[in-house]
Amino acid sequence: PVPMLVFEDDDPSTWLRPVEGRPLTWRTDGAGKPQDVTLSPLGLLHNQRYNVYFNSMTREPWKAKFDLTLKPATVSADKLKPGIAYNFYQAGGQMPDFSRIKPDRTGILPQIDPEPQEITSGKDKDHYAMLFTGYLKVTEPGEYLFGLNSDDGSRLWIDDHVVLDKDSIQLWAYKPEFRHGMPVKLEAGYYPIKIGYFEIHYNETLELVWRTKDTKDGWKQVPKEVLFH
Repeated sequence: PVPMLVFEDDDPSTWLRPVEGRPLTWRTDGAGKPQDVTLSPLGLLHNQRYNVYFNSMTREPWKAKFDLTLKPATVSADKLKPGIAYNFYQAGGQMPDFSRIKPDRTGILPQIDPEPQEITSGKDKDHYAMLFTGYLKVTEPGEYLFGLNSDDGSRLWIDDHVVLDKDSIQLWAYKPEFRHGMPVKLEAGYYPIKIGYFEIHYNETLELVWRTKDTKDGWKQVPKEVLFH
């Protein structure tokens, strides 16, 4: 996704800096959220050329809408069990309002899986939705980024806050689409999470990944060892 630009001054010289050794190339200085971005002229982009439109806002609205700091749930660890709960719905085409429909099946899985063999067989293979619910264990406090790699749509809630919304049909039938959300500040502890998913046809893919904001290790799949119900 295109980063948000957050700045107080409409004069871009206050939040853009030239990139040394690269003519006509600029980089945002603290204005790009969740991370700064390099701006290159179209003439220097070979084979592929895009027009990109950035959303922008000042700092106060940014903090109110996106600067999310969450507290862990007051839940006892000895009452939690490994794995994540799921509801399965024989309905697809868009992200349903899960509060208004009843699941066709329920159960527990060791990991987030959009096509467990005991569910998605025969007529269930397409046009269905799933809702995963449980707790995410955070051992190190910090600012985290979460991403979803899915085919088709997906949505992530942490403590009932929508952290990432990919409620869209996969246009390319054989390639999942990846998106990430804005940073979330988390303390050590257990956080209620929900992952909504819907499948229309072809491949079934749903992967939840994370990383801390400043890590250089890149994205990693959220391991089953930190998922509880």
